[in-house]
Amino acid sequence: MPSVYTSYSQSKQRSPGSGPEYITAESADGQFGNIPGYMVWNFRGEYDFGPTVSNLKLGAGVKNLFVQRYFTRSNDNNSGKYVDEPRIYFFQASVSF
Repeated sequence: MPSVYTSYSQSKQRSPGSGPEYITAESADGQFGNIPGYMVWNFRGEYDFGPTVSNLKLGAGVKNLFVQRYFTRSNDNNSGKYVDEPRIYFFQASVSF
């Protein structure tokens, strides 16, 4: 059963505005200012049953294994700062025919 640990990291995000003043303090609406960096760890395992069972593959995993709270920012019509995904459990299955 192959197992894979992966991680994803993001450096500090900045949204300084477009005027002559560089904004580092967070605005009340979350549109401007700095957001700290973060690192998220994931785990996934898979088992391949082979051709006797139509090449059935079953997989399962966890995203954001250590429940790291992190943020992202949107600059579209819904601008602001948002909490990203919490811990997520997932299961996968596939067959060949």
